[in-house]
Amino acid sequence: MTAFKPTLISFTVLFLLVQSITAQPSEEATSGSKATIEPRYLYNLPTAGVLRRGAYSVEGWFFAGGGAMSTVSVGLAERFTFGISYGAGNLIGSGNPNWNPLPGVMARYRLIDEELQTPAVTIGFESQGRGNFIRGVDRYERKSPGFFVAATKNFEFLGFLALTSGLNYSLERKDDGGLNFYIGNSPGADGTYQRLPGITPSIVGQTRDAMALAELGRDKGEEVFWPLHLDIFREYFVHGRDIGDREVLAAVGEKHGFDRGEMDEVWDTGRYDERLHQFRHLALHLGIRETPSALICNELLIGSRPYAVIREAVQRCLVRPETIEQAD
Repeated sequence: MTAFKPTLISFTVLFLLVQSITAQPSEEATSGSKATIEPRYLYNLPTAGVLRRGAYSVEGWFFAGGGAMSTVSVGLAERFTFGISYGAGNLIGSGNPNWNPLPGVMARYRLIDEELQTPAVTIGFESQGRGNFIRGVDRYERKSPGFFVAATKNFEFLGFLALTSGLNYSLERKDDGGLNFYIGNSPGADGTYQRLPGITPSIVGQTRDAMALAELGRDKGEEVFWPLHLDIFREYFVHGRDIGDREVLAAVGEKHGFDRGEMDEVWDTGRYDERLHQFRHLALHLGIRETPSALICNELLIGSRPYAVIREAVQRCLVRPETIEQAD
């Protein structure tokens, strides 16, 4: 085992480093309906987040004592996520690794999608704890959640808040047991909204279906795309409607002559997911990591800017040597 360990350590460390640095879910969402990055953990306790069908996530963790663990999760259905994990303590260092006794498994099912007044609710089971496995009491340093039910609601207030509360019952009960209640916030989450005084509604992350509808319009020609694009924006910014709601989007599409069956097929099959994924990577390549952003010639304006700033950027873009020569 001693001779085999350096090769095993090198491979495992390289794998975890590469995955933890480069791997991201193949889709991105939040706890809202049809969102695209859903926070799935409040530290080591589950939120109501799930992966969409066909999405996957590869994650790696290092912990005290030279330990490491890797997890692979897959959205097997629109509401059902399954994952498996494995790791060891003392994987990095002298001596033999302290392998976890069994691979960890995770299964979670979304009972209720998040809506304007109600949180997302998910039930599930997870046998993977965090940290080293303590064989004397048959538990991880941070117990596995076991059976759980979690509710998550997203707000935009002093930044983004994803408030989660839940109940869990761990099967690691040799030293203590019983139901555990938890509540907390996942900072940096983005997603759905709540209409409360002083809180600006946010549907960032819920726009997948709206963008897919816009791409359907793009394929039908610019004379269809631009009026459709404007009406989608108008639904949210003028009328304050939820453009993550398919009924709202369907009404917009039907106004422009789209067939409801075709719109449902676009949404259900993810016809434009790959195109939208490429658009996202193009934006990241250009340095765009948040909205609103405006790329005017070679000048990138990130965040909301006063009209005068945007006007001056457009003027700088228009006043170039070739345009001056044309004017002469």
